[in-house]
Amino acid sequence: MSRLLRFTPCLLALLVGCGSEEAQEAFHRELARDLGGAERDDDEALEAGRRVTDVAPTDSSAGLTLSDCFQRALQNADTLRAQSETLLQSDAQSMEAIAAVLPKVVFYGTHNRDSDKISFGGGSAFQPRERTSYGVRIEQTILDGKLVPRLDLIEETQQIQALQLRDARDQLLFAVATQFYEVLGYEADLRAIEATRASATETLRVLQARNELGVAREDEVLLAQASAAEAEAREIQTEADLAQARARLESLIQVRPLPALRDTFRVASGPQEIPRLVDLALAQRYDLEAARHAIAAAEASTDEAWSAYLPQVDLTFDTILESEEGFRSQLDWTLGITLDWTLFDGFGREARLARARSVVRQREWELRALEKQARLEVTEAALAFRSLDRALFAFRARSEAAASAYDATEVRLRAGSATHLEVLVSRNTREEAARNLTRTTLGRKLAALRIRRAAGDLKRAAPVADLAPPQ
Repeated sequence: MSRLLRFTPCLLALLVGCGSEEAQEAFHRELARDLGGAERDDDEALEAGRRVTDVAPTDSSAGLTLSDCFQRALQNADTLRAQSETLLQSDAQSMEAIAAVLPKVVFYGTHNRDSDKISFGGGSAFQPRERTSYGVRIEQTILDGKLVPRLDLIEETQQIQALQLRDARDQLLFAVATQFYEVLGYEADLRAIEATRASATETLRVLQARNELGVAREDEVLLAQASAAEAEAREIQTEADLAQARARLESLIQVRPLPALRDTFRVASGPQEIPRLVDLALAQRYDLEAARHAIAAAEASTDEAWSAYLPQVDLTFDTILESEEGFRSQLDWTLGITLDWTLFDGFGREARLARARSVVRQREWELRALEKQARLEVTEAALAFRSLDRALFAFRARSEAAASAYDATEVRLRAGSATHLEVLVSRNTREEAARNLTRTTLGRKLAALRIRRAAGDLKRAAPVADLAPPQ
């Protein structure tokens, strides 16, 4: 009865044609069920989901933050909305299963017109006759062993679908974060390359003038030309890579043209110890939780296979009213019980039961494989972050040293104690060091999000937690 009450709103919505609205509510609820932290109840999750997807996006004139990109991606997530339709379909399946054991009332009626042959001495005639019958049949299932396991199977399937929707949400958000920092990285690369190209072009101009005066050698001019050409080629390639990264981000968040990006995400400390991260992943990752529900669903299928050994009992009440020529009537009724018990079906039940047990074992092995994969992903993500975190200090020191070395070489060049070749090498070193520092800084932020993703804790990351109101 509790399950019937639970799915009655869905049934009423289907009857009045509000399936689309119900699907949107299911999308909003599961989208924000645990957005920002702990689980929310249905009303809070629905309100939070509407806030994320229905509220007008913030002004992008000051630049889009990572949270702004997340919000726009969720607002335009057609794949997530399509996946949420399966939740409504599961509700409908539950109502179908419950309907099989609810009373079935059928009204039926027939009207016949025929003739009777009447004899008159040497002749005969036909007298038309009309007969009407109508009645009501009520059928009620008293015992059906398949109902409970079938409802359990549908409920577990719905839990799996909800978890898969949340996992798809996190996949989308992490893809947005990846492209967000990819765009920022290419923009930083482009700025560094443009500075190098401008400096190389100026150096080439000076050397060409000095060569015409007979002061600079020809090989110095050729090296400057090669350096300027190389910087121009890298600039062209970086512009193409940046355009592709911007196009991918535009496709995810559906904002064209893409405005400036503003990085406000800060990573203060390193990750927890790897064993603690692994325990966290095993406890709250969506794919692992879905795999556990898949085992429960397979066990429900096993119970359903067992129910084939049980009888099915139905109660039938049938009443009929007959009238002939409009004034004669007769009322009949029938009350009966039907027993349907399969005693032997050629070992078909045994085969279905063996298959169901095999599926349970298969799901258990799949869960173990997923747990191993989760441990590996958490370990790799944590080690990658630690590597970037340790390298950040070295790259910052190298960038500062390379910038100081370039400035010193420029001073020496003007004093006549340094060659233009030394300036070219120093300039390329400065650009490479600056690019490595920027890439490491941005990569460290993305690595922090990757740890959250691997541990199933992306919902608590600051850019994601900002999407939903606090509970």
